[in-house]
Amino acid sequence: MLSLADAVEAESPVLAAALREVVPESFGLCDEHVPLLRQELERVAVSAPGHGAAVRRILAALDDLPGHIGRRGRVWVARDGVGDSYGAHWDDEDWLEQGPERAPLHVVLSWARRRSDEIMAPPGP
Repeated sequence: MLSLADAVEAESPVLAAALREVVPESFGLCDEHVPLLRQELERVAVSAPGHGAAVRRILAALDDLPGHIGRRGRVWVARDGVGDSYGAHWDDEDWLEQGPERAPLHVVLSWARRRSDEIMAPPGP
């Protein structure tokens, strides 16, 4: 991500600075910055099309985090609101990702299984 900012800087210091601003100092130990990062990456794709391949590679990695950082840590699943809706988050010693919210249990568990073998879910659906 930061290497893309370095590459874009010659063409657009403003775009490079915007990319650097959305990458947290911790280099993204959680996913809170991802929506802003996607927005800035889309700006780069439109404003600096020569970097489109790098943008697509980063977006693909964001879409498949487990494939890029591996299955590890623990997923926490809990009831989320009223009725049969659930939510989850995935954590490890150096990562935190918010999962589905207000979703059916099967959707949440499918998301969880892609991330970890250790799924902490409430007893019985």
